[in-house]
This record gives sequence, C-alpha cells and structure tokens, in this order.
Amino acid sequence: MKKFLLPAFLMASLCAEASSGLPAEYRDPVYGFEFRLVHGPKGHVYVGVHEVTQGQWKKVMGKNSAPAMFRKGNDYPVENVNFADVQKFLDKLEEKSGAEYRLPSAAEWKAASGAETRVNNENPCLDANLYDVSSMKINSFGNRHYACEDTHAYTAPVGSFRPNALGLHDMLGNVAEWCCDASDGENGMGGSEYCEEAARHKEHGTAGGSFSDGPEEMEKTIHIKSNDTKFGGLGFRLVIDAEDVHKTD
Repeated sequence: MKKFLLPAFLMASLCAEASSGLPAEYRDPVYGFEFRLVHGPKGHVYVGVHEVTQGQWKKVMGKNSAPAMFRKGNDYPVENVNFADVQKFLDKLEEKSGAEYRLPSAAEWKAASGAETRVNNENPCLDANLYDVSSMKINSFGNRHYACEDTHAYTAPVGSFRPNALGLHDMLGNVAEWCCDASDGENGMGGSEYCEEAARHKEHGTAGGSFSDGPEEMEKTIHIKSNDTKFGGLGFRLVIDAEDVHKTD
C-alpha cells in the first residue's frame, strides 16, 4: 500500500481544527475570500489565505479600478494604500457583507507566519517575492538583493509562491501588510476590541516586507509607519475572529 504525506499546511490546519473544534477553513459567502484557522494570541482567528487583490477591491468598492502603482490585474495585490484607505475598504466590506473583517494585530500576524518570520536564505525565491536578481535587473532600489531569481520584477499575482505551514501565501514578500496596531508583535495582543482601539492611533505596523526588500530589510519583518504612509508595495490581508464567524452556528 502506498503512503502519502499530507502537505504541512494541511496537517497544521487539521491540528488547529482538532484542538479548537472549529472548521480549519472558512470562505466568505458573499465575496469568496478564503481563510485558514490560526491560533492567535487571544483566541482563534481566520486569516486570509491571500493578500487582498485588485479584483476583490473593485468588487467591494464598486469601482472599475483599484490602487496599484506597479502591476495591474485582478489577481495582483492591492498596493499603494495608506491606513485610511484600508479602513474605508473594511467599512464598505462590513456594510455589504455584514461581517466584521479587520486587519490582524502584529502578534496575530506573527502567529500566522508561524516559524517562518525569517526568509529561507538557501533559496528565498521559492517562498517569497523579494528584491532578487529579477527585480535588480530592472529596478535600482539602492539595497542589497537576494542572489536568486523568481521572474517577478515587481508584484506577483497572489499565490504565485508556495504557502507557509498554515497554508497562507505571501506572508513574506510581494507587498508589505498593514497591521491594526503599532506593536512589534511581542505583546501578545489581538482580537476585535483591541484592534478597534488600536486603530485610533497615529502609527501602525507594516509586516512581511515587499518585492523591493532585500536581506537587510528582511532582518526585521515588522516596521512602524505613520498612518498616512503610502507606497507601491504596501497592501493588506484580512482577518476575522472565529467567534464572529460561528456566533450564529
């Protein structure tokens, strides 16, 4: 009899499901956002499998275009958004779907990254769209690049790289992702109430790095930025508390 090994992310999802009694996956019934169950610092949360795409932005916002400084297309991530832009999207999404989606706290983002908050330096191009040979040939960002080639000089369609152990794509690279707070992720905080309060602050974290980040920048995966920060390569990922998904079950 042949024996087949389950992918690491499927094993992690099954373990999370077994320990919590909650489904390992969730799909938004209105817009189709996909999520994986993650054991966060303050309880279980569903974390978006992908960064929010331009196609999803257009559907939610009811517009023919989406914020993007570089590659444009429905499967590419939204980028060049500041904190207020993201809040407008979240407000519109809640209005249309009735679901209380939000940004992750830095601690929740770290939990979703698992052990993979550092780049695989043996061949980072397998896992993340970072500043590599492909980008260096076209862009001069003035920083050191990774000595590998992933064929993406700018942003890549979401899911172009293999997922992490929890089944989440692009946790490192492609676009940096806004967090709901200005923490380094070591405070163990999270949840809707905490993020609602943290959203009032003037600074917030951006996590995971982008296609323009090289080895030096990726030594630290969370950076604190002012709310009006906006640049190509800065996007976001959705999170929802598991109790909000299943409160009517």
